[in-house]
Amino acid sequence: MMNRNNQDKVDEFARKYDAVIEPSHRVFRRASYTKVTNVTTSVSLPSDVFDNIDYGDMACVNIHMPEDRFRALVEHDDWLNRTMRSWSRFGQREIVEQHERECRARHENPAVAKAYENYQMLLRMVENNYS
Repeated sequence: MMNRNNQDKVDEFARKYDAVIEPSHRVFRRASYTKVTNVTTSVSLPSDVFDNIDYGDMACVNIHMPEDRFRALVEHDDWLNRTMRSWSRFGQREIVEQHERECRARHENPAVAKAYENYQMLLRMVENNYS
């Protein structure tokens, strides 16, 4: 379920990149991260090591955009990654990486998303008391 603020962000992305975004009939099967995190791949693994991993199907979207906008988005992502590497001595890279991890967690786990929305609401309430 997408709230109004998220829809506004999707609409802004679509305008910015001249993109058409629509639902897809495809799904993406992803292993649950909680079960996979204890697996070490630097050692020889038994063939049945992944038999007990839970998988979840994620709905996909089709995004159609002009190639020049796509190339600009790829270039921007590359720039951001290079910039983050140069920021590492100041801690900014870790801040950006933490934000990325938190965004993924919120979008992959509805309970985390709801807790984050409640947290943001409480912050806004506190800020209103200070202004």
